[in-house]
Amino acid sequence: MPLIPKKMKSVVHISTSDQWGGAAIAAWRLHEGMQGLGVDSRVVCRRPSSVTRDVSSLTTPLFEALDLFNQELVNPVQPEGATLFSLSPISLPLLDHPWIAAADVIHLHWVAQFIAPEDIAELCKAGKTVFWTFHDQWPYTGGCHYIGGSTRHESDWDGSAQIGPSIHEFARLELQRKKQAFKDMPIHVIAPSRWMAEEAVASGVFRQEQVHVVPYGINTSVFYPSRFKGNAPKEDQHKVDLLFGCQCVGDLRKGYNEFRQALILCMLDARFSAAVADRLIRIQTFGELPESGMDLPIPVTHLGMLLGELKVAELLRSSSAFICPTLEDNLPNVVMESLACGCPVVAFATGGVPDMVTHDKNGLLAPKGDCEALSRHLIDFCLDEPLRQRLRNHTRQTNLENYSLETQATRILELYEVVSPTLDGTNHSTIPDCPPSLPINAKIIPHFGTEMTLMLLKVKDLLESRCSAQSEESTTKLAQAWDQISQIQQQLLEAQKQLIQRDNEYKLLLLQLRQTQDELEAYFLDNRRLTHSNAKSQLSAEKERLKAQQIKQQLSYRLGSTIVTKSRSFGGWLGMPFSLIRETIRYRDHLKNKLSQKNQDPQKKGPGKTAGRPGTTNASDAAVARVKQQLSYRIGNAFVRNARSPVGWIRLPFAVAGEIINFKKTKTKLKGKPQRSSR
Repeated sequence: MPLIPKKMKSVVHISTSDQWGGAAIAAWRLHEGMQGLGVDSRVVCRRPSSVTRDVSSLTTPLFEALDLFNQELVNPVQPEGATLFSLSPISLPLLDHPWIAAADVIHLHWVAQFIAPEDIAELCKAGKTVFWTFHDQWPYTGGCHYIGGSTRHESDWDGSAQIGPSIHEFARLELQRKKQAFKDMPIHVIAPSRWMAEEAVASGVFRQEQVHVVPYGINTSVFYPSRFKGNAPKEDQHKVDLLFGCQCVGDLRKGYNEFRQALILCMLDARFSAAVADRLIRIQTFGELPESGMDLPIPVTHLGMLLGELKVAELLRSSSAFICPTLEDNLPNVVMESLACGCPVVAFATGGVPDMVTHDKNGLLAPKGDCEALSRHLIDFCLDEPLRQRLRNHTRQTNLENYSLETQATRILELYEVVSPTLDGTNHSTIPDCPPSLPINAKIIPHFGTEMTLMLLKVKDLLESRCSAQSEESTTKLAQAWDQISQIQQQLLEAQKQLIQRDNEYKLLLLQLRQTQDELEAYFLDNRRLTHSNAKSQLSAEKERLKAQQIKQQLSYRLGSTIVTKSRSFGGWLGMPFSLIRETIRYRDHLKNKLSQKNQDPQKKGPGKTAGRPGTTNASDAAVARVKQQLSYRIGNAFVRNARSPVGWIRLPFAVAGEIINFKKTKTKLKGKPQRSSR
């Protein structure tokens, strides 16, 4: 486990939401990664979606006025599909929160619609070590979360091009406030992508030395390649499942229109359109759809909003490719999740996407906004099976350690130590307990005074009208409702604990399944080696038996066996000459038949030639040696040697007697000594 800086006691992450939206999810993953390394990590937010002891929210009536401010002043003047635009008209005394006051490090995340630039400056002035992860471009613009343009004029940075003229002045003042508040402040910026780092420096709000690049991390126990993807049924191997989606499909920045145009160009290709007609190319989408719905030239299956990492990971593992036509993005979580699941990515080369996707290795990249190039990549990917397999293999070889929560948390903890080596937590007490929701006294930024006052009056009138309409009975019911809400919160807390426990059990089960898979693979390999070894032994034994059988078919063994058999009785001795003559005739007939068969099939090798084959010589020689040690072969061999001359017939009785004596001596020695393996 990586070493944690010894002097650091605690980290408090500040985010508008704890787990809703891509930026909040990325912040929450970092929080979990630090907790996994033993750091006392907490989250302070405005909109909590989890009920845990390490999350606390700030509350103020001005938040309702802030939402009304954006709803009635900002949203109506934005064009349809424009990127999010947020102003910061209220200020919060963040140090009044006990966690923030006691923490060694304050780590900011997506804080739009929550805290003001002046609040961040106050943290720095109070001596807090402040880090800020830029999940979009809002920290250095006049309110737009992505500037969209490429000219880098002043109007790009203040967001004037994305809003109506009625609030242009607000955007201009917002950018000036940020420049003034952050000037000379020791804010340490963490950019998840190289593109985000370059943009932050280009804005002029932050200096080069303030910015550090650290990619996001993901839970690699959830997002990992499928180990069985190569074993798909044959009928599914030629099918292509494309996946497209984001949190809000109607956001023009996410590239839905470009994706649609690319598909229209794809359908002009006869092979592509034929594959679509045969249902070999399928598209699935997810996310919040625009009011007009989707109008793609290919039938799609819309899955709605995907909730839960396990569901997302399962979908990515079952997809052939993820399509990411985003025109401007930081470091999309879903691209990182796709690669970790072994799913190639087809995308525009924009933002932080090239940091993760290498063209023709783990995906295909087209120039930003080039729909024709994107369509060519889609056609190539869908119709070229070797290309799909090669990209999938490269993607499945992704080093998951580069994407792990532990790796991200370790890099950021090392940054904490590097930028603030004198960090001393001894002056701070341990982070105290805090209620899940903490009221705080907020104030309105002066130049938003008139507009925010009007919003507050509307909120006040709304609350008074609601209160005046309530009877005493309604008030009692309201109190009862609050009690029920408290009980539900407690039940949710218990349910959350059970979910965490089940999640841990699921992770353990996944680990056990992987271990079982490894054991089965090892067993299969051992069994295959053992089967091969047994088959080889049986083949060797069969060859040895055949060679021994060949020796027994020779004349020497036949005659010797006849002599041994007939010598056991007086009648046998009398008929032995005739038996020997008959055996000799049979042997000659055997040779004639063998020669006839060989002439009929000249290419057929005789059994005697098998002794020259590699790997059979030792076994055959051993079999021959054992047969030749038998008494039948010895006597028959002596008979054949001496029967060729008159002198031999005289020596024959003595030669046979000598072989019998030698055989008995050999047998006596073998009985008296321990047996040794023959060479």
